[in-house]
Amino acid sequence: MLILAITSSTSRVGCAIGDRSGVKAVVQAVRERQHAELLSSQISVACNQAGVALQDITAVAVDVGPGLYTGLRVGVVTAMTVAHALKVPVIRVSSVQLVAFGVRSTRSMIVAVVDAKRGEVFYFYQWFQADKLLLDRDMSSVVRVAKPEEVVLEIQRLGPVVDPSGSGSPDEEEILLVGDGSMDKITKWTLGRSGGGDILFVGDGAIRYASTFAELRNAKIADRGFAYPSAESLVIYASRLVAYGNESYVDADKVRPLYLRRPDAKPVSQII
Repeated sequence: MLILAITSSTSRVGCAIGDRSGVKAVVQAVRERQHAELLSSQISVACNQAGVALQDITAVAVDVGPGLYTGLRVGVVTAMTVAHALKVPVIRVSSVQLVAFGVRSTRSMIVAVVDAKRGEVFYFYQWFQADKLLLDRDMSSVVRVAKPEEVVLEIQRLGPVVDPSGSGSPDEEEILLVGDGSMDKITKWTLGRSGGGDILFVGDGAIRYASTFAELRNAKIADRGFAYPSAESLVIYASRLVAYGNESYVDADKVRPLYLRRPDAKPVSQII
């Protein structure tokens, strides 16, 4: 299965091509307002680098957000258009899943934080174990939007953050539990326990509000290299979703961005 992966929910816009054997090409750039201008040419360049034709693509993976409204629309619409033209399915992955996946080898509690502008962030938290994934079908149930200081207060209410299994991370069953609609299930690992563990904040929101998150005991901020959802990571993630048998495929018509809130811009009719 040859996958075209598209990410555009943050300031980074890009694409990658690959399959289960690895990533064949990656083209990415950090731009604030040039997603539409860049993405089409990036796909063409990636195909050339990978030595494939666009018609060889058998699935499209796309970062469905949450993220920047305009950039997110560009990526989702492009993914839908390509999938329609090639008559191939789409694999949806959220921006916070991708950001967390980039640091999946850590033994810390991961807090994935995407800058939502307006002084807010999109976020979720999770324990990860190397080579295991949060195979959640509806990230809208676990991703939230709040001010950075509200995220700090929420995590403080969880109590001491400790390794729930004593071996570095929970087992696969416990990982899947967190994605069933209640982020608070992580409290069964943390409340009433003594000791403490590291909390790793990752994402462009973690970089922007580093001083706020640093108020938490044992908080660490991931390197800037992990700040954005990666098209390369999306190829790997999507390939593993398929390998795990997750019901990730959808028709292009069923792809919807995960906004979580309304855009800043309003039609003139609503302003007058």
